[in-house]
Amino acid sequence: LAVKFADVKFLRIQATNCVANFRDEDVPSIFVYKNGEMFKQFLPAAYYFGGNKMNWKKVEWIFSSLGIVKTELEADPFDEVGMFQIKKIPKQVRDDESDSDEEGKPSRWKI
Repeated sequence: LAVKFADVKFLRIQATNCVANFRDEDVPSIFVYKNGEMFKQFLPAAYYFGGNKMNWKKVEWIFSSLGIVKTELEADPFDEVGMFQIKKIPKQVRDDESDSDEEGKPSRWKI
């Protein structure tokens, strides 16, 4: 991306050389500055950019949506076949299920 978008400055630095005690689980991270101010942070980056399927297309797509770069990508790379997607499934409640125990107090074991 650094070659493709020469007007944008991309830096790579070892996390602990930048921030003392930077957590390993937050690597890799992406920090975006605009006009010298923190604009956006992706911490950890994999969470926002597709986990193990993170690639340059996804980074470019999100940067484009934030107005950082102008992309020529026509299709959302997150929709590509094989991309792992999390789908939230609403909890199903049975008619005989109760939110409280026998004493009328909320049950802390309710799933």
